[in-house]
Amino acid sequence: MGDARLDFLHVPGHTPEHIAVTLFDTSRSAETPWVMFSGDFLFVGDVGRPDLLGEQAKQELAEQLYDSVFDRLKDLPEITEVFPAHGAGSLCGKAIGSRRSSTLGYERRFNASPQKKPREEWIKSLLEDMPLSPPYFKRMKQINREGPPIIGPELPGQSRWSAKDVYEQVCEECLIVDVRLKEAFAGAHIPKAINIPAGQNLPT
Repeated sequence: MGDARLDFLHVPGHTPEHIAVTLFDTSRSAETPWVMFSGDFLFVGDVGRPDLLGEQAKQELAEQLYDSVFDRLKDLPEITEVFPAHGAGSLCGKAIGSRRSSTLGYERRFNASPQKKPREEWIKSLLEDMPLSPPYFKRMKQINREGPPIIGPELPGQSRWSAKDVYEQVCEECLIVDVRLKEAFAGAHIPKAINIPAGQNLPT
């Protein structure tokens, strides 16, 4: 695509099929990736947790994650910018930082996970004090693979509706997600609406 080239790295560990994507600007260098879209593999301050597919899979995935961190990343330069899929608030890691991006050099220095340790020691440290896995994760993965059922009527176009209009015309057959801050939601909201505040720390 012009001077841009994408290379795909298989980085299992968070999931068996996980990939990261490196972006090259070939007009500057065909050898140096300037950006890595790391998905749930490498976060700011953490790596993706390997236990979301259950107890039976977590040890094998932790082993794979060790290899991904120390084999797949070793040849990438420190200037490579890292753009992960999640920031603070996500349960896909246990210590994810609030910054939206980083560099490999910064993560190698300040993120404990890419710092080399003996294999068993690293895996033990990774699995210690892991927060509880949300119970819906396994079902969510299945739905993402198979596609969700379509629920409710077709949504209207771009017209703006008041809260009263929404409640009177569609609320009996729809699920309403209110993205305002929790304080505003607590003050007043459409009956049966669910509050998921939009913002930097949006929980996933």
